[in-house]
Amino acid sequence: MSTTQLNFNDKFRKIPQKALLRDNLTFKEVMMIKLQVINPEYSGILAYPHKDLPVMWIQDEPVHGAQEGIVMPKGTIVSLLTNQTTITHGVPNPTSSGTIPWYIDALTGDTVVTPVDDTYYGYQEGVTALMVPANGGAQSAIPYSSLETDLGLWTKSTDSAFTIAANIPMGIVMENIYQDIRGAYLNLQTHDAYTTCIEGRLDVPFVDTSKITEFGTDADIAAVTDSAYAALWRKWQFFAFNGTAGAARSGAFVKSDLYGKFALESGATNATKSIQTVGKVISYDCRFPKELSGTIQNYPGETLLGTATAGVPADLYVFAKTTLLKLGAEATPAAILHRIQDGAFGYAKIQILKG
Repeated sequence: MSTTQLNFNDKFRKIPQKALLRDNLTFKEVMMIKLQVINPEYSGILAYPHKDLPVMWIQDEPVHGAQEGIVMPKGTIVSLLTNQTTITHGVPNPTSSGTIPWYIDALTGDTVVTPVDDTYYGYQEGVTALMVPANGGAQSAIPYSSLETDLGLWTKSTDSAFTIAANIPMGIVMENIYQDIRGAYLNLQTHDAYTTCIEGRLDVPFVDTSKITEFGTDADIAAVTDSAYAALWRKWQFFAFNGTAGAARSGAFVKSDLYGKFALESGATNATKSIQTVGKVISYDCRFPKELSGTIQNYPGETLLGTATAGVPADLYVFAKTTLLKLGAEATPAAILHRIQDGAFGYAKIQILKG
């Protein structure tokens, strides 16, 4: 690694041809479409994603024509790294400073780094924290993939998994979180710092694993990559729970799993809120189609609420379809509607709790 104040050896981002000729999204490109939070309260803390977070998926930006890596999908439960957290490329006290990756030298291939403090591509004084996925209080490891190679920045597919020590949740993110590539290209910077939502009500897709018994869990990521969980975790926020014996009843506490997804913490009637509690379940909704939504005529190929999705909202439909296809189950509109109506899938209505 080298460090410099000037990046004359930086490179330009080329416009991919497929971005210039971009067509409508195909089914495989559809990710979590919407996230609506009612009565949100924000933390008021500006934070960047940690520089070394693995890329979850790559999005082509039709406006700028660039490929950009997303490191956390919208709705991810996050934890904040402050000066009280020891981690490489963190935000230490100013007297300790430190460096973070900046760009790849186009002449030597070396990773050029920049000081955390008092440099343009470091962290300005208003930034006091970095964000990573929450992990429910247990150490987690997020693997790198070929997506790192596709982007060609400082993280590599051959790097050891990014390890996150046991942490404490601090709300959710309201939008897809892009990789912090400030300064990586001479002609491109489209994203900056983000904040977190620490209170509010939201709907997320759920899967009842007592009905979809082969869905998989967060423990599968490193060892079993072909589970439905593994097919969804990079692009979706969701709530996976075992609904046997009413364990996930209304009022049940929820926490983060290893990768920032909602997981059941306790459905006991005498349960108490813990430091890992993110929120509580309000209710569930698997009552579709609603009113006349199943009779709306769609253009062929569109994944929108109406006849093409049997009256199921597009994001819930795609979530269920992705799961069923991964498990080799029937995934026609009628089959998907049936699995929603029998309670295997639906929306979980969750109240985010602060403090």
